[in-house]
Amino acid sequence: MNNLRGRTILVGKEPQNGRLLISININGKPVKGVLGAQNSVPQSVSRCKPEENIAHCKIDVDVNGKMKVQNLKSQNVTYVNGLEIATKAVKSGDNLQMGIDRYSIPIATIMETASKMVDKVIPPSSKEFSIKPLEMVWDNYNKQMISIKKRNSEIATAASFAMLFTIGSGALSGVLRVLEFEEISNITIILPVIGLILMVRNYFRKKNDTSIEDMEHLNAELQTLYVCPNPACRHFLGNKSYRVLRQDNGCPYCKCKFTKD
Repeated sequence: MNNLRGRTILVGKEPQNGRLLISININGKPVKGVLGAQNSVPQSVSRCKPEENIAHCKIDVDVNGKMKVQNLKSQNVTYVNGLEIATKAVKSGDNLQMGIDRYSIPIATIMETASKMVDKVIPPSSKEFSIKPLEMVWDNYNKQMISIKKRNSEIATAASFAMLFTIGSGALSGVLRVLEFEEISNITIILPVIGLILMVRNYFRKKNDTSIEDMEHLNAELQTLYVCPNPACRHFLGNKSYRVLRQDNGCPYCKCKFTKD
């Protein structure tokens, strides 16, 4: 059931026929499956409405295959192996119960059904796909992120210089008085003025800085373009560098194989 890694499974009562409904979001669309006979699920189990992201509970599967059940509403009641839970790590051998009537179903049954649902939409593939185009995507992202960081560093450095001129003028004034330097008044006036000019300039520079917006745009663009090259998958491959990505043998989601050229 490796095809469930990184996915979320919604579980609840089917609104129309009273069966158990499970749903998985695949390529931005909810894919549904049902278990049991009509009206087999009691009223105490909350309805599952994937389009509204509503369900009795959900099962999150991380990229390593570890599972976690979460009760989705305070008025719901969810149990694992007879113990009421809000959130709990589970294994395939555990039993899930929902509602005050404790409608019971093995976790393994839900996962097997969900895995078959994914296979229907994304058939198991032994095809190979080149990740070479992703090198340019990562290089462009990394280059622009470095540029933003340098811009932020320059603003911070300019602020330090402005503070140095402002505060340093006081210290310099004391030294010059000790040395009985005749031009002390001019120097102690000029330095704070320079510092003030730098502070004002840096204020407007920082005010007009778009680093946060630029970073958000870059991350959104990366999540759109830095994806599995399998057209049937297109799952975001994370913020790992292309150099690290080259060490992967394939996609952790659709299991297609990666080639480097």
